[in-house]
Amino acid sequence: MRLAIILARGGSKRIPRKNYRLFCGKPMIYWAIKSAKDSKLFDRIEVSSDSKKILNIAKKFGIRTQSRRPRHLSNDYASTFDVVKYESKRIQQIEKKINYVCCIYASAPFITPYDLKTSFLKLRKEKLNFVFIGKLTDSRTLRSFTFKKKNHLKPVISKFMK
Repeated sequence: MRLAIILARGGSKRIPRKNYRLFCGKPMIYWAIKSAKDSKLFDRIEVSSDSKKILNIAKKFGIRTQSRRPRHLSNDYASTFDVVKYESKRIQQIEKKINYVCCIYASAPFITPYDLKTSFLKLRKEKLNFVFIGKLTDSRTLRSFTFKKKNHLKPVISKFMK
């Protein structure tokens, strides 16, 4: 099974309510859901959130969601990896076999079905453990990377990677 997990925490500090604020007339999370659905890559799409409002919005757009994310995975210190691991284990109890997991941020409205498909093809073709989508930039943002060699990146400021 191919699983997409859309991460949408309710308690954003920098931009409050960002995952359901309107962007081009739709809640921000809509664009991630639409891209995941339109890619036709996934057997199951789940939204992981601690917010009942976000989960209700996800249901409105056709996403079945089982439960709210636990508090210990909904704070400023919970890592993406820990949340995806938790959700994968939870869903694996229902679905039994998960072959691929795709993590999509609800606050990434510019991700397209093409991005998802080409990333998945690269993952399979090159037998990689994971891939992620990034953008070339000149700025030195807190979570930016530099290329070291093919398929290997190094964080510019490693203390901000968690």
